[in-house]
Amino acid sequence: MFGVDCASGETFTTGSKLAMSTMHVPDPVMSLTIKPKDKNDLTKFLNALRRFEREDPTFTVAQNPESEEIIISGMGELHLFIYSERMKREYDIPVIVGNPTVNYRESITECYEFTYLHKKQSGGAGQYAKIMGRVEPNVEDITNPDADTSNVFIDATKGNNLPNEYIPAIEKAFHEATKKGPLTGYPVIGARFVLTDGKTHVVDSSQMAFSLATKGAFREAYLNGGGKILEPIMDVQVTVDAEFQQGIMGGLMKRRGNMTDTKTQDGMFIVNADVPLATMFGYATELRGQTQGLGEFSMEYKNHAPVEEYEVQDIIDSYKKKQQESDEY
Repeated sequence: MFGVDCASGETFTTGSKLAMSTMHVPDPVMSLTIKPKDKNDLTKFLNALRRFEREDPTFTVAQNPESEEIIISGMGELHLFIYSERMKREYDIPVIVGNPTVNYRESITECYEFTYLHKKQSGGAGQYAKIMGRVEPNVEDITNPDADTSNVFIDATKGNNLPNEYIPAIEKAFHEATKKGPLTGYPVIGARFVLTDGKTHVVDSSQMAFSLATKGAFREAYLNGGGKILEPIMDVQVTVDAEFQQGIMGGLMKRRGNMTDTKTQDGMFIVNADVPLATMFGYATELRGQTQGLGEFSMEYKNHAPVEEYEVQDIIDSYKKKQQESDEY
């Protein structure tokens, strides 16, 4: 049949009622970022991705809401590179392919008391807002998978120094400030903002002035309160023939993996490890090479944990570079 708009897995009948089993679509094992070299090709590029996705159920397309990167996922490195080559060959759209951005988080580790004054005087009405309080961790152990990592605002003001009309603006500004951390631009989690006092000006105080004061106070408190970058840790399970045991464990340790459980069953070796997501890119290809194509692995998110000190600056520099490239793009 020609000219039929359909996707792989759809069934056409003459109207008869048929009971058919669903098609098994395995979960993707590898993901890459992809974007056109020329932003003018974006419309054609997106149309091509939609076509590829309809013809191949094992090929999926998604967008990272934080980095806004387009992520393609499939059954392996070769699978995804074939589609990137088809993009160039069939649509004449050169593309840039790379590893997805890791969704880091930021958090505060110490209590910091602030007294922050936002004052700006121009030709007309000025801006004046003074707030006092503290920013502190909202949870004792941020690495606990069951920990409440939400950000909390507490109004602990007394008296009439700070009119109630400014409190909602301060609370809103705090939550806006946590959406992009000062170090890397990733969301801040597990922070508590306690407002204790403030001061206004008869003419120059406004909701905007208190909003700016709140963001400035939060940034000051964060940078002085032991701000940390947190990385996602994955619970990885690898299943291979027992003969490959040593090589698999060595490979996971090189990727900063922490073994949590191992067992041998029916000639198969099964290992569970906590591994940083940032080190897991390309593991599918490595595992295939180590086990003659017989090994398999799965991973799921476990928690966020502080990044090693020697990697912090690299992450910050990488973020700044990506932001610069994004602005140019």
